[in-house]
Amino acid sequence: MKTAQSIFNILFILTCIINLAAEAISSRELIYLSKPLLMVFLSLFFYFATRNKFTTFAKFILLGFIFSIGGDTLLMFVENESDKQEFFLYGLVSFLITHICYLIAFLKWPSEIPGFVATRKWLALPFLLFLIGNCAFLWPGIPADMKIPVVVYSSVIILMTVACLNLKSKLLPNTFWLLFAGVLLFVCSDSIIAFNKFKTPLEYARLMIMPLYLAGQYLIALGAIKANETITA
Repeated sequence: MKTAQSIFNILFILTCIINLAAEAISSRELIYLSKPLLMVFLSLFFYFATRNKFTTFAKFILLGFIFSIGGDTLLMFVENESDKQEFFLYGLVSFLITHICYLIAFLKWPSEIPGFVATRKWLALPFLLFLIGNCAFLWPGIPADMKIPVVVYSSVIILMTVACLNLKSKLLPNTFWLLFAGVLLFVCSDSIIAFNKFKTPLEYARLMIMPLYLAGQYLIALGAIKANETITA
């Protein structure tokens, strides 16, 4: 199984390079070819790394990766097709489910140790302020029919981030920081998507979004693999 794990790890990294190169040269064909494969390979890498100890935690992280495949694929049709903006909503729903899966995985972490945020509730305040401030900042540019979906999505991703931070007292430092760094990079990529769509279009938005997103998902995978190895119950 180590061989399969290594193969899919290499395939994911190679596909990332191809996808980022495709974004840089604006090759629509290469983007359409590579983007749906990104999370397929990461999902398989994660599966083969955790299948011998396929915990509830690992199952929900893998589900998050699988729904990301749908999100990536659906959002491809938004980038160049102005008459297919409904795909943005579909992609949003797919990634919403991704974040819900991550949230459940973090909340279901088997440990009797008190959570880092649970014993320091004030740590949730900066994330709440970011949520309120970001929604208020974007609000005028969000179409009326998208306002509630965007607020729901933003709320869930912030809840997921706080749930991940709550694991700080339950995981080894290196494992926690891998996982939390991945979550933060994912939040950054989503924030740029929202700014680009609802505030000011950015000339090189895709070249900012995709590296953050891919690095975030990869770090989540690496952190979750290491975390899953420590589960004893």
